[in-house]
Amino acid sequence: MMVIAVAATLILYAYWYTCRATALDEKEKLSKITIDYLNDDSAPSKMKDMAYFSYLGAGKWWFFPTVCLLAPIVLLLTKEKHPAPSNQLINKGDKVSFQDVMDSVVSVNMKRHPVISICFAAIAILLSIVAILTKVAFGGIKKIPSFSSSILHVIDFMHTLGKKSHS
Repeated sequence: MMVIAVAATLILYAYWYTCRATALDEKEKLSKITIDYLNDDSAPSKMKDMAYFSYLGAGKWWFFPTVCLLAPIVLLLTKEKHPAPSNQLINKGDKVSFQDVMDSVVSVNMKRHPVISICFAAIAILLSIVAILTKVAFGGIKKIPSFSSSILHVIDFMHTLGKKSHS
């Protein structure tokens, strides 16, 4: 019985080490991409703030699950009156776009916490389907909602809460 416990502990430690080692490489890439985006003069300051907040949250165990759980709720509650950041704003940047930063953030989270990330991504998809069906059932949908804009609303909301809690 002791041998099984030791073997399980070694396997768990190897899994933990492998996840952290691969995430470290991605975190280095993320830091370079984020620095390039923050140094870009053509990128809007609000998007820079969101990119920096996302950089700080990347790799934290709570960041990806929080975004995954809040995005469908925002998708359900937002109305078309609230303008979402346009694709021009998201892709704005001479060297690096905001989308590149967010892709790298997701990559860091997926490599550092693969089990949590996969579970919460599946939950987010299911909750998004329920949110869209609820909007359709109550006639509140006029156009196809954008999941990526709801994620941006969540990150902006979390960033605003973080700023207010530290001031």
